[in-house]
Amino acid sequence: MERLLCCLLGFTEKDAQVLRSLTRLFRPSLSADWAFEVGVSEDCDLLVCDLDDPGGLHAWNSPAPPGLLRAAASGTEVDAGALLLRKPLRGHGPSGIVQVLNAAAAIRRPDLAAPPPPPPPGNGPAA
Repeated sequence: MERLLCCLLGFTEKDAQVLRSLTRLFRPSLSADWAFEVGVSEDCDLLVCDLDDPGGLHAWNSPAPPGLLRAAASGTEVDAGALLLRKPLRGHGPSGIVQVLNAAAAIRRPDLAAPPPPPPPGNGPAA
């Protein structure tokens, strides 16, 4: 599985740990193996800016370096475009971790396809 780096701006270490834990929990649904780092590095595949934090909001409102994919995280209604993590953070659903990270992986590495969803319970062959 391809490893990608998600850099977090405006996140406390506690919030970053929650994100790491939820990502581990939902790893079977992810198309890439994500690592997380608080702050920005040049190896960053996705920069997530917490718009509820002044530093994250400032970074979001500043021009992004060429080629850097960004997502926003917020607990309030914002028009952040396609990649928005809603707070409180959730695994699935609109603006959930799985949706946002899989979309980011598909943009950064188009060769990565989302894993097929597991079959619904009870739809297997009859015994």
